[in-house]
Amino acid sequence: MADQVQYHLEKMVPELEDLQDRGIFQAAEVRAIVKQRTAHEYRIHRIIPLKADFLRYIAYEENLERLRKKRKQRMGMDQAPTAEDIANGVKHSSLSDYSIMRRIHGLYGRLLQKFGGDKALWIQYFDWCRSTRSTKALAKVFAKAIQLHPTNDTFWIMAAAWEFQDNGNMSSARVLLQRGLRINPESKKLWVEYFKLELLWVEKIKERRKVLFKIDGSRAPETTTAIQPPSESINVPELAGESSHPQTSISQDATLSSSTQSGSSSDTAPMLSTTLSATQQALLKVLIPRAIYRNAIQTHSHDLPFRLEFLAVYRLFPDTKDGQDELFDSLVADFPTHPDARATLAQRPLAGVTSLDPAYPAALKQAVDSFTQAVNEISTPAIHEAYTSFLLAQLASCDEENLKLYITHILRKAFASAHATQTGTEKLYLDWAAHLSSRSPIPPTKSSATSSSSPLSPRAVLEQAVARIPTSAKLWTALISQSEQEDPAPLSATTLYESAVKAVTDPDDLAALWKRYLARLIDAEAIPLSDILATTTTHKASNPFTRALAAVTAPNHAGPILAMYLTYTSSLGSIGDVRTLATYLTTNRISTPKHLWRTWVDLEIKNLETGPNAATKRSRNGHPLKSNSDVMQRVRTVWDGLVAADPTDPDSWLAYIRFEIDTARDLDRSSAVHWRAEKAVHDKDAFQTAYQALLTAL
Repeated sequence: MADQVQYHLEKMVPELEDLQDRGIFQAAEVRAIVKQRTAHEYRIHRIIPLKADFLRYIAYEENLERLRKKRKQRMGMDQAPTAEDIANGVKHSSLSDYSIMRRIHGLYGRLLQKFGGDKALWIQYFDWCRSTRSTKALAKVFAKAIQLHPTNDTFWIMAAAWEFQDNGNMSSARVLLQRGLRINPESKKLWVEYFKLELLWVEKIKERRKVLFKIDGSRAPETTTAIQPPSESINVPELAGESSHPQTSISQDATLSSSTQSGSSSDTAPMLSTTLSATQQALLKVLIPRAIYRNAIQTHSHDLPFRLEFLAVYRLFPDTKDGQDELFDSLVADFPTHPDARATLAQRPLAGVTSLDPAYPAALKQAVDSFTQAVNEISTPAIHEAYTSFLLAQLASCDEENLKLYITHILRKAFASAHATQTGTEKLYLDWAAHLSSRSPIPPTKSSATSSSSPLSPRAVLEQAVARIPTSAKLWTALISQSEQEDPAPLSATTLYESAVKAVTDPDDLAALWKRYLARLIDAEAIPLSDILATTTTHKASNPFTRALAAVTAPNHAGPILAMYLTYTSSLGSIGDVRTLATYLTTNRISTPKHLWRTWVDLEIKNLETGPNAATKRSRNGHPLKSNSDVMQRVRTVWDGLVAADPTDPDSWLAYIRFEIDTARDLDRSSAVHWRAEKAVHDKDAFQTAYQALLTAL
């Protein structure tokens, strides 16, 4: 290892001498650089090197390069050479101007050779090369990354994006994405990005033609030429197993396969000529993106969200009506009864139309008619929810009063229809109640006045919702909130709470309901202390806390309820009542969460500092008295129970140590607790760091 380190250090001598000769760094600074590099070299030449060692070395070299550039600029050595300097052979650059950058590239190469499987490191190197404009290195590293990770679609996309955006080489970008799709035909991300690339190319050609040719049709000078791409393009060698892949739909599609041929009509240069052929004009009408879409849906024929991604990309570009029409036709043919497809087709008339557009009312009417037809034909909960969500979005974006009244009328009919056909969902009912809460009531019409399924108040809607979907915690919570808003008395919604905790079945939702219910009871002090104490003496007695603990068994949910139980008991009774209850709970529960022990110890400490004998024990900043050792021992017993509940939790041990130092002021016991903690926690280094920080803070 020492020989390798010495070899790398000796290679640095010429550049260090150049830095010193040019006055960029002084002799002492050069010695400091050598010392730092020596330490870094020894770290990265260990038998088992660490990734962090390479990254620290790279960060040091990057900082050194920034310092070198600033000093060179300050010394006026970064000026471009003049004609006289060139004639006289005066050089403005030397070895030190590129040696540090070359070393960083070498470090990245050694790092990726050892940790080539870490994709984040490759991306970090890509970003650094782009930021430093290292185009030659970037082309090589893209090829190397793709060769090592051919199934990583992110690398193919980043390489193609660099070729198109930075290198200006559309042909290479196409080749990269088509090769990526040949190896990863199931990658949805690659299909969408290839589709987006071709749309970007079409838009770029259109913008260039606007610049080259006048609006009135007159031609620009014929001497205009296309910008030639740089020679540093990504050249990916034949990948292992690539030849064994079957011919893909891209290779069979004449439109796509011809797009990668040099000199084809899809290249940039032919598209900038004065006149365009019929094929070239078709290309400007998104011919290639449409072919990509057809091939993509052959690979994922039953994936509707995948198709809708293409629609979203289409809508980012102008003049894509032909492509969108083809996509909509495929939805009609392949998804005639799918709710999301029918909802997308229904909103088709409103594409590109805002609420301020004169064509908006007619487009809205067409969309409403399409939604009505879809609701009548398939009548599923999903289509009803999509219909009401669409109407709510239109209502929120509309400012014209008559249109708002029209949408509101249709919206309420849609809500009532979903409820009448028993296809209302949780979201639909919540949206219905929220809509009614935000709008003034509309007097019922003659037809709605005689209908029993047309509730016009938020509470009535929510009451029917929980009757239809009794297990929905969100509906119960909304109904309880509405009831408490109408009657703010603490116990006004007790009946609803009782019904909710009996109906809800999801453990997380049930725990949240119980916590909310108990909080309301605590605010009203509705649970007498006698009921709590009776629970500790007989199993027949029960109170809302014990019922909640019986219903909520998961430790992460039971813990906060236990903490509420003890805290509420402390507010009503004495510390003795708390001890009685806590002892009962720790004895009768199979697994007691740490919340119980931590709450108990906090209450014991509070009693120790503010109880009847607190003044005889100690003041907050005074010295403790050795009397009342029984009281202190009782607190320590609870602390022992806390750390025994989870011996691997460092926070509990640190809190125990803090108590011994800050409250009990017993350094011997704090050392004993620290000794026990070191044997119990898993991450001993992190625990020691936190322990030292605690000692410093105290």
